Amino acid sequence: MKSTSKPHSSPDRRWGRALVRTAASAGAAYAVLLVLLFFLESSLVYPAPATESGGESLAAAGQETFVIPASDGVQIHGVYCPHPDPRHTIVFFHGNAEDVQTSAAWLRALGHVLSADVMMFDYRGYGASAGRPSQAGLVRDGVAAVDWLVRRTGQPSETFLYLGRSLGGAVAIEVAQQRKPLGLVLVSTFDSLVRVAGEHLPWLPVSLLMRNRFESVEVLAALDVPLLQIHGDRDRIVPIERGRALFEAARGLPRRWVTATDKGHNDLPVEDHILAITQFGLEAWQAYRDENR
Repeated sequence: MKSTSKPHSSPDRRWGRALVRTAASAGAAYAVLLVLLFFLESSLVYPAPATESGGESLAAAGQETFVIPASDGVQIHGVYCPHPDPRHTIVFFHGNAEDVQTSAAWLRALGHVLSADVMMFDYRGYGASAGRPSQAGLVRDGVAAVDWLVRRTGQPSETFLYLGRSLGGAVAIEVAQQRKPLGLVLVSTFDSLVRVAGEHLPWLPVSLLMRNRFESVEVLAALDVPLLQIHGDRDRIVPIERGRALFEAARGLPRRWVTATDKGHNDLPVEDHILAITQFGLEAWQAYRDENR
C-alpha cells in the first residue's frame, strides 16, 4: 500500500519563504514610516517652543506690540522696541522651536548692548500669531513684518539688518529676495534644510519627501547683500559644514565668517558677538552709502 503523505519541504525552501515574509514585512513597515513622516513633516520642521508664550516680560520692557495681516490675511503678532539713539534697526527672525517670548533675551541684548531698534514677530502658528506654519507662509509673514517696520520708521528696508537664527536665517534670506536689507546676519543657519535632514536621516529619501525645503544656498547665491555668518564648531543640529556651504555661495560684500569656538547650536549668546555685528553693521552702511552716492 502506497503512502499518501506529502513530502516535507526542504530547509532551503522554508528559509526562502521566511526571508520573503520578512522582506515583505520590512518593506511594509518602511512604507508606513515614509507615510508617517510625510504627514508629520510640519510638526517636525515647526515644533512648538519649549515654553508657553506670554506677554509679561515684553510688556514690562516697554515694547510696542502690533498685529498685522500677511498677504494671505493671516494675522501676525510682533513687538517693536525703539531705541532712543539707535545705531541700527534690526529685524529678528527666530528659530523653529522659538517665538517672540522665548527670544526676549535676544531682543534685550540687541536693543541695549547693540543700541539698536529691534523688531521681531511670531511666525504663523507660533506665539500669538494665527494660522499654520509653512515655508511660503513664513516668508509672507516676514515680508509683512518688514513692510510694517518700513511704515513705522519711515525708512526703507535697505537700512535694516536682518538677523536670523537657525531656520530664521533661511526665512530671512527668502525675505531678502523680496525686500532687500542693509545686510544679513545669520546665526547657525544651513545651506539646505533637505541636506540637513538627509544627514540626520540618511536611510530615508528626504529629498523626495520634503515639502518645506528651504534651499537657502540657491537663493543667497542670487542676492547681492552683505553677509555676516556665525556658526558654532560643535553644532550637532546644523553641522558647521552646512553653514560653510551656505557662506561659500554668497557673493555680496562685505562678507564675514565667524567660528564660535566650542559652541553648539543653542549656546551662542549674542553678547559674545556684539563687536562682530557692530563692525559688520558699519561696513554694510559704508557699502550702502557708496552704492547710493
